[in-house]
Amino acid sequence: MPPAFWLVLAFFLGSFVGSFLNVVVYRLPRNCLSINNPKRSFCPSCKTQLKWSDNLPIVGWAVLRGKCRYCGVRFGVRYPLVELLTATLFTLATWRVLISDGNVASQPLAWLTLLHTVLVISVLLPWALIDLDLR
Repeated sequence: MPPAFWLVLAFFLGSFVGSFLNVVVYRLPRNCLSINNPKRSFCPSCKTQLKWSDNLPIVGWAVLRGKCRYCGVRFGVRYPLVELLTATLFTLATWRVLISDGNVASQPLAWLTLLHTVLVISVLLPWALIDLDLR
C-alpha cells in the first residue's frame, strides 16, 4: 500500500477515536454517567439523543454549525478540536513509525510500536483534558 493510504486511514481512525475520547472526557468525571450508559450520545442541554450522522467526527459538528439540532444550544468548539487533534496525532505517529526513516509498514515491530504510540495518545489526551476541566 502507498504511504498516503496509511496516513489517510490513520487520520480517519484518529478522528473516530477522538470522538470517543470526547465521550470519555465528558462522562468519566460525572458519577451519574458511564461510558456505556447512556449508550448513545446526547445533547447536554436538552438530553435528546443525537442522530448517528450528528456524531460523525468533525463533519457532524460542522454540518450542525456547532449547535444541537433540537434545542439550538451550542456544543462548543472543543469537540471538533479534540477530534482533529487526535486525528493529527495518529497521522503523525503513523508517518513517524511506518513511513519516515525508511521504515516499512510490513515490519511487525513497526506495527507494535504504532499500536503502543496510539494507545499512549488515547490515554494521555483524555487524562490531560479531564485535568484541565477539574482545575
